[in-house]
Amino acid sequence: MANQPILCASFNQDNSCFAIGTRGGFKIFDCNTGRLLYERAAGAFIIVEMLFSSSLLAIVGAGEQPSLSPRRLCLFNTVTGVALEELNFLTSILAVRMNKKRLIVILQEKTFIYDINSLKILDTIDTVPNPKGLCAFSPSLDGSFLALPASTTKGSLLVYNVSDLRLHCEIDAHRSPLAVLSLSSGGTHIATASEQGTMVRVHLVSDATKSYSFRRGSYPSNIFSLSFAPAEERPDILLATSSSGSVHVFSLGSPPNQRSSGLLGSIKVPHTVSDALDPAQHCILHRAVPAGVRSTTLIRKIEKFDETATPEHVVLRMEKRHNYVRKAAELASQFYINPATNQPNVTGLILAGSADFKTELSQSNMFDRRLKGKILKVVDVSNGGEDGFNQAIKLSAEKLGNVKFMQEIHIIGKYFEEISRDSGKYVLKNHSSGETMVKILSKEQDPETNAELEMLAIEYRKFGCSLEFVTNKSHEGCQFCRGFGGIGAILRYKLDVRDFDEEEVHEDSE
Repeated sequence: MANQPILCASFNQDNSCFAIGTRGGFKIFDCNTGRLLYERAAGAFIIVEMLFSSSLLAIVGAGEQPSLSPRRLCLFNTVTGVALEELNFLTSILAVRMNKKRLIVILQEKTFIYDINSLKILDTIDTVPNPKGLCAFSPSLDGSFLALPASTTKGSLLVYNVSDLRLHCEIDAHRSPLAVLSLSSGGTHIATASEQGTMVRVHLVSDATKSYSFRRGSYPSNIFSLSFAPAEERPDILLATSSSGSVHVFSLGSPPNQRSSGLLGSIKVPHTVSDALDPAQHCILHRAVPAGVRSTTLIRKIEKFDETATPEHVVLRMEKRHNYVRKAAELASQFYINPATNQPNVTGLILAGSADFKTELSQSNMFDRRLKGKILKVVDVSNGGEDGFNQAIKLSAEKLGNVKFMQEIHIIGKYFEEISRDSGKYVLKNHSSGETMVKILSKEQDPETNAELEMLAIEYRKFGCSLEFVTNKSHEGCQFCRGFGGIGAILRYKLDVRDFDEEEVHEDSE
């Protein structure tokens, strides 16, 4: 399924995995490491929904094959590789949502609610025309709510309690039709944005009251996604992505309906921002993705900061991480892309580090695709600098087996092993022996000027030996050069050099 266009992408309910559908099949990845967990080549799919990290998938075909109709929902088991059940509908399926009790199927003018265990239809909801399959569903069993558009001319929505199978409330959120809906993981708050894209509003689901209102910008833009930070009760942060390529971070930590006279005083048309919050609650991460590219962002976990930290501090941290990754990607292209051929000048790359920057870099759109194809392994190391570099080499040994550098380390390691075992099959620095297997050259040991080494380089074949030239660039090579003089040998068998001492000849004193 290499280089197949992505037809759909979705995260599971706890944001630990994500799934993509392509024209060649579907794949599931781990969000933390980016590791491929499962793939199946079975045709084109436009919906791939996971149920947490279980083996159950809800998949819908793109209609390019008769067996993969967009009107057929297949519940698929990734362990057995077989379909558990199929549900057929009169019109195309536009969206599917699940939690541990309910299965929701969205059509253009109808929504079906199923018991996910028995697949019994519990309720059918007639909706306004919803060609984009717009909906929001909370995975929590305590606050299991479903939100659907209530109008095609304004931004109102209906919130259903799918546990009790009743209408919970109606919310008038915007003047323009809705573009995005998102429920918090606990089902306590719902965020909305209209097709105008200038305002983002957050309502409390329990009583349908508006809690927060944020101005994304003054000019219209397409809001691609809204995502709350994970929280059992009230979420702290809301993220939004737009067609401008920016990520907007909204803080929900201040008291609801707070007003800012400073903001109102800076706008000439007060009524357009009369319900906008203080700009200190809204920070922007610019150029996070290329402008116009449809994107989705989410928060997997919250790192605890000092209680005095403000939203600006949080975003500054995010911007610094973003800039660090961008700089690393730029330097990688500068060093590892040959400007003459416009191709990589390396055969492979190892990404190593003690933090998650290495994983973030490998998955970033800023990292050159030509170099992504050269990544051999991503490893965790406990140290930085030279120690971390040497640790990364050892952890990647299986990927670097054919690299000259690793062969040198292996040879010297074998030499050190003979010494540690006291096998008697090694020579530390024997100037009279031609049995050399390992040696290192310093500037003073140039074979063009050193007759001894020149002789070894020419005559070693006569003794059935192998000669290896190594460098002092590795830790082992440096130790060999400094500690053992740079010349050593591994013998074929144990040898006592005292057997070769010449007998002393005593002249007769008489």
